[in-house]
Amino acid sequence: MSAVTLQNVCLVASTLLLAVNAGLFVWYLRETTQMRRAAEMQIKFSLEQLEAQAKPALIARLQANSHLVEFINIGSGPALHVECMSVPRGSKSREGITGLGFDHIAFIEPKQTQLTHVRSREPDIPGTFLLDSSSRSLRCEYRSLSGRVYFSAFDFDHVGNFVEDTRFGEN
Repeated sequence: MSAVTLQNVCLVASTLLLAVNAGLFVWYLRETTQMRRAAEMQIKFSLEQLEAQAKPALIARLQANSHLVEFINIGSGPALHVECMSVPRGSKSREGITGLGFDHIAFIEPKQTQLTHVRSREPDIPGTFLLDSSSRSLRCEYRSLSGRVYFSAFDFDHVGNFVEDTRFGEN
């Protein structure tokens, strides 16, 4: 075998090895990217599970014979910076909000009840705020320990005797 032929064989062999090496490198990059995405999904899922373990959820009921609204935190975490507002009946968004004297509650612990100054009927007691239950819903926004903002929206029957519908969501 001549030196030129041997040189060509070595050149072809090194080119093949270089091509195989490049292919393996591309495969390695693809696998690493898939592993990174899988790890990110696991972290996201773990954070969602952690949030669910400490997530507040407020429901409303009317106090007997007074039509004052009280909130009950049925969630597993505290509801922080609770704020009440009036929104158009059936609404899930903040559009058309009006304050009800902006009743603020610092926090409601899990499984605890908090009385508000909001009434579902014409107030007999000074210092309470009327929610026109025939055209408005009561929207309550609150934060979890992680800082996420949640809301509960309540529709009362048209005369303000009971809670007709409750909607939950996240801002």
